Amino acid sequence: MNNKDRFNSVVHFKPVDRVPFIEMRPWDATYIRWREEGMPISESEKIIPKTKPGESMGEIFGMGSWSNLKDRFNLTKVETLAIDADIIPKFKEQILSEESNQRIRIDERGRTIKERIDDPMLSMPEFIDFPIKNREDFHRYVRRYNPLDPKRLPKNLNKLIDNWNKRDYPLRIGDYPAPWSLFGSIRELVGFKKLMLLFYDDIIFLEEMMEFFTEYCLQLLKKIMPLIKVDYIWLWEDMAYKTGSMISPQHFRKFMMPKYKKMVDYIRSQGVDTIIVDSDGKIDELISLWLESGINGIEPLEIQCGNDPIKLRKLYGNELVMLGGIDKRMIAKGEKEIKDELMSKVPFLINKGGYIPMLDHDVPPDISWKNFVFYRETLNHIAEGK
Repeated sequence: MNNKDRFNSVVHFKPVDRVPFIEMRPWDATYIRWREEGMPISESEKIIPKTKPGESMGEIFGMGSWSNLKDRFNLTKVETLAIDADIIPKFKEQILSEESNQRIRIDERGRTIKERIDDPMLSMPEFIDFPIKNREDFHRYVRRYNPLDPKRLPKNLNKLIDNWNKRDYPLRIGDYPAPWSLFGSIRELVGFKKLMLLFYDDIIFLEEMMEFFTEYCLQLLKKIMPLIKVDYIWLWEDMAYKTGSMISPQHFRKFMMPKYKKMVDYIRSQGVDTIIVDSDGKIDELISLWLESGINGIEPLEIQCGNDPIKLRKLYGNELVMLGGIDKRMIAKGEKEIKDELMSKVPFLINKGGYIPMLDHDVPPDISWKNFVFYRETLNHIAEGK
């Protein structure tokens, strides 16, 4: 079987020679640590250039090191269809102040943020201001979400489609930070506090924004889905925190579910029935709502928030596709903890189907190169039945 076949067999709970080897990416700080600890690198990566504000070394290197890791651990290529769904044009980035190790700047999405200068990717920025405060701001801003903008599709689309039709790996639609979401995309532009208040103070405005992003995503899907069949759709929400959902089930049903169903109906009409949502935090009370909406996959299943993939499999059976769920905290400890973590979950979940094991978030810098190698090699062996 090739990796496209493996992916589609797993997500449809069909027999497979082994699950795809998919993994979360390392943080920049992790990448630096691994270089210092002997991770093999190419000649072009030996000199680390200075990054610009908001730019990661992953972007500078084109994740060359990650490509090397994929080769080393036989990781499955998963490609995102080349459609630019983010704002066009982007805002011009401006540095407003720099003091000590802190920088305040306006980013390419028009938000004012405070971040570390030495490594802005090492921690979450502090969001100081957002570009949308009222309807007038919203109407101005969404002009940058013109679905008919020719820049959204690559000029060599026909050649790409020819290549995708010959692919042996999974292809998806959906990426962050483009607005393949309802809750997450609005939170990114108005701020968490304002979004929460809108559920009570101005539901008409909230509905207007959610409806806009629903129609925008649908128009993009209608431009591309008839041209190429993808393997799955990926949505991004991040609508839960450590102890539960950020909104009530009642609000989900009222504001989000009808719009999800509208998108899902079109997606399924195009022959695609795997729709995966990415949300951090404790998502147990959201899963049944996503399933009812037609979304049948979840990732990355953060363990420190109390998510339990074994309990979820027993609860939802073949209804739910799961990716992730390997506790990154255990991978940072040592070989015994790594093996115990993997053996306590992976054999059972792989046997049941509908599960692709990987870390429960991006690879943090407290995971050493030695531990990551042991983790990934051990996981591959378990998945291969060795």
